[in-house]
Amino acid sequence: TYINAFDARQPFAMEYRLRRHDGKYRWLFDQGLPRHDANGDFIGYIGSCMDITEEKYTRDELNVSEQRLRLALRAANQGMFDLDLESGKAIVSPEYPLMLGYDPDNFSETYTTWFERLHPDDRERVEQTFRRYVTGELREYKVEFRLRMRSGEWKWILSQGSVVEYTPDGQPLRM
Repeated sequence: TYINAFDARQPFAMEYRLRRHDGKYRWLFDQGLPRHDANGDFIGYIGSCMDITEEKYTRDELNVSEQRLRLALRAANQGMFDLDLESGKAIVSPEYPLMLGYDPDNFSETYTTWFERLHPDDRERVEQTFRRYVTGELREYKVEFRLRMRSGEWKWILSQGSVVEYTPDGQPLRM
């Protein structure tokens, strides 16, 4: 990476392991920007090198944990949503759109689009359950309803959720 960048006089960034004086290997993040003199001639690099060992291990552990979650969701045939109650935008796991026949790469969810896919006979009951939960009237959010799939067919869904974040004044923020 460095040699190719040097030969092309281009910026570089790379991660690698380096053995310390005590024999232990540490992960480093190394980056550099080419420097030029007043005539525009290349005179070298200015850069930095940072120990990212703990970050690297944390990222690796996070990746393994995310893989386990995906396997569990897939095995249980469940999807997950993270709903921003202020904007109505939701982040969903890939399993969520797959359950409904959609391509995860081309799927976005909002409270509005979800509500529009609800079966007309379920909308009032589900909306009331949702509102009663987020206002604190109900202790748990758990409701069954029919949701329109991409094919137009109806699929029964059991939706469960809980508020996981509040505003400083105690209003629900994320579910």
